[in-house]
Amino acid sequence: MEPLLGLLLALVTDEQLAAFSFAVIRIGSFLLTAPLLSMSVVSPLTRGVASLAFALVVHPTLSVPAELGMVNGVASLMVVAAVHEVITGLLMGFVFYVTMEILRIAGLMMSYATQLGMSQMVDPATQSQSAVLDNFLYYVGRLYFLAAFGVSFMLGAVFKSFETIPIGHAIFADLSPLTVALWTNSMWAHAMMMAIPSFGVALTLQGAMAVITRSAPTLNIFSIGFPIVIAVGIYMFGQFAPVILRNFEAAVPSMLGILAGVL
Repeated sequence: MEPLLGLLLALVTDEQLAAFSFAVIRIGSFLLTAPLLSMSVVSPLTRGVASLAFALVVHPTLSVPAELGMVNGVASLMVVAAVHEVITGLLMGFVFYVTMEILRIAGLMMSYATQLGMSQMVDPATQSQSAVLDNFLYYVGRLYFLAAFGVSFMLGAVFKSFETIPIGHAIFADLSPLTVALWTNSMWAHAMMMAIPSFGVALTLQGAMAVITRSAPTLNIFSIGFPIVIAVGIYMFGQFAPVILRNFEAAVPSMLGILAGVL
C-alpha cells in the first residue's frame, strides 16, 4: 500500500489526491439517489466509473484544507469530512428524486380513486409492481426531464456545489433539516393537487351510484358501476392531463428554491 501511495504522490500532490478522493465520495453518493442514474438498470460498475470520471474532471479546481490531506491529514477530521460529503451527495440526489416521484405518487392516488389500481404491471426499472397509471405518469416525467436536459442540470448542480459547499464544510450549516422536511411536505402537496380532480370525479360517481342503488335495489349496480367508473376515470384523466403537467411545472421552482439554499 505504501509503495502505491508513494507512486501516486510522485504524480500528483497531496491536495490533488485528497480533492479527487472526496469528489468521488460526493459524486458517487449523488448517483445513488439521483433520478434515472440510480435505477437498477444502471449497474454499480457504471456508476462507479462515472463517479471516477466526473471526479477526475472536477478535482483540479478544488481546494482541500491541509488537515484533510491524504498523507499529513488528521484521521478523525477526514472521517467527518467524508461523512459530510456522503450527506451532501445523498441530499442533492434526494431533492431531484422527490421532484420526479411526485408524478408517481399522484398517479397512484388517481389510480385507486378511479378503480384503476387493480391494473398492475412490473416496472423493469425499479423491479416492483405498481399501477399502470402511475407508471405512465412517471415515464412521462422522465421524458420531460430528459427533454429539459435534466441530467446535464443535475451534474452541473453537483459541480457547482463544490464551490458553494467546499470540501470539509457541512451542508446543514447552510440548509437546516427542518427546511428539507418542510420542502418534502410541499412536494406531497403538489402530488395531492394533481390527484384532487380525480377524487372529485370519483366522489361524484360513487354518490350517483348510491342514489341509483337506493332507487332501484334490484339493479346489480356492481356489474355496471365498475366499468362506468373506469371509463369515466380514463376519460377524465385525458381531460386533466394538462392540469397535471402544469402542477408538475409548478413544483420545479420549489426544487430550484431548495437547491438555491446551498448553491
